[in-house]
Amino acid sequence: MKKTAIIGKVLLAIVSAMLLMSVWGKFFGGEMAVTMYESLNLGKYRVLLGLIELAGIVMLWIPKWRKAGILLITGYLGGAIMAETFMSGAGFRSGITLIVLWVSGCLLDSCGCIGACTCGTSTDCKDCKDGVCQTHA
Repeated sequence: MKKTAIIGKVLLAIVSAMLLMSVWGKFFGGEMAVTMYESLNLGKYRVLLGLIELAGIVMLWIPKWRKAGILLITGYLGGAIMAETFMSGAGFRSGITLIVLWVSGCLLDSCGCIGACTCGTSTDCKDCKDGVCQTHA
């Protein structure tokens, strides 16, 4: 496994752990989650939003669904940034999580190639094995 893939998986694990803590609070009525959602008049949607977040986390770990998961979590964290900004004037926690998610997504392309194979010509994952183009080698 390439170094970039290892780093990408470590970053993805960190983001997933952070999001899972958030899901846990939504499902089991963590004081901070309940207070925030009640103050935004979204208390009745707390568990539903937790389910959406959990679905996004699962999608992040399935290579075929990773891009859709990144898109779902991006939308979700965009809302979290707005809520945090509204509540406390700073949405940096969700913003940092989002940046780390994007970096991990860039490092973890579905085939293990980063953008293109080493030949610089092929961008097809079928041509790439461990970052080396098999067709144009």
